[in-house]
Amino acid sequence: MKLLCFSDIHNSKSGLAKLERLLAENEYDLIVFAGDATELGPKEFLEKLVQTLLENKVKAVAVTGNRDFPQFEDFFAEKKLSIHGKKAKIGGFEFVGLGGSNPTPFNCPNTRSEEEIYGILEPLVGE
Repeated sequence: MKLLCFSDIHNSKSGLAKLERLLAENEYDLIVFAGDATELGPKEFLEKLVQTLLENKVKAVAVTGNRDFPQFEDFFAEKKLSIHGKKAKIGGFEFVGLGGSNPTPFNCPNTRSEEEIYGILEPLVGE
C-alpha cells in the first residue's frame, strides 16, 4: 500500500502546490492528512485543500490539527474524510483518528484534555 501522509500545511500556497504536484506525478492507495491545514483559519484554504484531495479520486482520511478551528471537523465529516473519533480499516491496516491535540502553551483553539483524549481513543483501541 502506497500512502501519502502529510500535515501542518498552515495555509501554505507553496505547500498546496507541492501536494498537487505529488498527486499529479505519483499514484497513491491512500492519502492521510493529520491536521493543521490552516493557521487559525481561513476556511477558504481548508476548502481548497479538501477540493484537491477529492479531485484526486484516491481514498483519503483526515483530522483537524490544534491550529485548525474545531468546527473544521464538521467540514471534513461533510466531505466524508473525517476519521476523528473513528477507526477505519483500509487496505489491511487500521487507522484511528483524533483531531486537535492535548493542551499546549500556545493558546491553540482545538485542544482536548487528557481525559477527553482517553475517552475518545479508549473505545477504539480497546477493541
